[in-house]
Amino acid sequence: MGLLLVGLSTGCNCGPQVTRNFAQADVQPTSIDFGDVAAFTTVEQSLTLLNQGTSSLAIMSAQLGGTDPGSFTLSGASVTSVGPSQSLVLRVAFTPRRAGAHAARLVIVTNASNAPQLTVPIVGTSSSMVVVDAGRVDAGVTMDAGVTMDGGTTMDAGTTMDAGATMDAGATIDAGNDAGTTTDAGFTNDAGATVDAGAATDAGATCDVTPAGWPTLVTPWANNPVLLPATGAAVHGLNNIYAPDIQRVMGQYVMWYGAQGTDGHDRIFMAWSKDRVEWRKWPSDTAPQAVLDRGTSNHVNDPSLVIVSSGSWAMYYTDAATGTDDRIWLARNTMGHTNSLTSFTKDRMVLSVGPAGSWDADKVGRPSVLLENGVYKMWFDGQRNGVRHVGYATSTDGVTFTKHPSNPLVLNVGAIDVKKVGSVYVMVAEARDGTNWYTSPDGICWASKGRLFGLSGQPYDAFGQVTPFLEVLNGSLQGVWFGGASVTTWDRNRIAVAFPNTVSLPAGGGCSACVGVGQSCPSACFFTGASTGTCGSPGSTSAGACCSCSSEGCDACRGGGAGIPDCNARCMSLGKAGGWCAYPGSSNASQCCGCLE
Repeated sequence: MGLLLVGLSTGCNCGPQVTRNFAQADVQPTSIDFGDVAAFTTVEQSLTLLNQGTSSLAIMSAQLGGTDPGSFTLSGASVTSVGPSQSLVLRVAFTPRRAGAHAARLVIVTNASNAPQLTVPIVGTSSSMVVVDAGRVDAGVTMDAGVTMDGGTTMDAGTTMDAGATMDAGATIDAGNDAGTTTDAGFTNDAGATVDAGAATDAGATCDVTPAGWPTLVTPWANNPVLLPATGAAVHGLNNIYAPDIQRVMGQYVMWYGAQGTDGHDRIFMAWSKDRVEWRKWPSDTAPQAVLDRGTSNHVNDPSLVIVSSGSWAMYYTDAATGTDDRIWLARNTMGHTNSLTSFTKDRMVLSVGPAGSWDADKVGRPSVLLENGVYKMWFDGQRNGVRHVGYATSTDGVTFTKHPSNPLVLNVGAIDVKKVGSVYVMVAEARDGTNWYTSPDGICWASKGRLFGLSGQPYDAFGQVTPFLEVLNGSLQGVWFGGASVTTWDRNRIAVAFPNTVSLPAGGGCSACVGVGQSCPSACFFTGASTGTCGSPGSTSAGACCSCSSEGCDACRGGGAGIPDCNARCMSLGKAGGWCAYPGSSNASQCCGCLE
């Protein structure tokens, strides 16, 4: 078949010629291989972004992603444009903290007509994970530059090297040496021992572990977001809520979270739910009140709750006296009875910054605390010069914490949460392209597992997922809660959830766009005189097609008249944190509502 050309002529009377300018992008080299790099050391390579076009090259974003983005650091990406025939040098640093292969990718998004997205694969390995604790080597010890310790070697934490002892240049201590083998001047290498119990250890240690029964897929819920700010209230007025911490109380779900007020200050609030779908703010959806107010501080946020004894809670949180001068504080619940969920009082600062020049010299915050066998274990953000890393501290009384000597444990990561899933510690961390995860056998030696789940594709988390929280029950992952970043500045967040494919999805949800601002369907139905409600039209934006209202089943036993149309209101009238119908169909006042306390 021939090619039919329609309207084609060999001549043209086209008028003035117009020159069109385009940006043309190229990057050299097209991949980076760091080779083998010793653990806890940093090696840097550079790459050049070229604009070979005739118009300015706008850089929309330049971000690290892939399997192990936390092993690499990007610098030089603050520049937003490159002129015609100009170039920009970017630098990538590799700092391995575990043995084995590390892989990431640098994705550069521009306005280039030829290649609007450039992807640079980045790889590196580390075969040596020996860590020497400075406190273990006596003054005057000399280790000559030629000494080689193979990747699997371990040094006995109890080994003493006398002042002045010298290991000859070129001496080799091989991981294959038998325990007790003597190498040079009486020095004994115990091949089966460890360096500084609890510290990051050798290449033979297995940091990369996966919990038994871990889901093959975790996906943001289709009916997100689950909690929106009550922007009609001044304390929620800046339209920004995030940092959820969820605990089970009396069979219900209780969430503490942070929100930003019209005055620019953050405070900590509480909401509760029967089903993880419909959340009711305390004391009401339209007029929430802080359970921990800021006092004289600029902000309080990032709660991490630990139940110390029946009804007695310790809340660890970020407190900034001024600006973002973050420190970690402790608050305790009050109101004259130990089981209050809605009134916490500042107790004291429990973790401060490190000395000048240290990795956490500027800020410490975003605590994640577990209480295990009488030991309080805290993972936290540390920051210096705008760079965040993860540290670890422990305490036997929940007040006096000691930082681990191997800090920081995970580099270039922040806003984390840690839970124990079976016998494995799991950490999640915020990111602009989703939520990343890490695992550890002991909470100290961590391995990056890459991205746990990505962005939903919906507006509520279009620009990232912040301050994630792991919901774990009986050693099994139930969900990952996070703040969805709806704007690039991360200050218009909404609380959302991702569910693993190992759990059944909850019924309902999806009416956050049609109820009143910041409301739930139960509270919307409350104002109609109904005692409960669920989402009847998921995804609706019309108030006329939204919640389905009904009776919760305790109308005959609840009492209180029309002014108290549901059990939540009944329990609130008794000074409790919230309530639900515990005996549907009952007409017996003594068997009616269940109250949170």
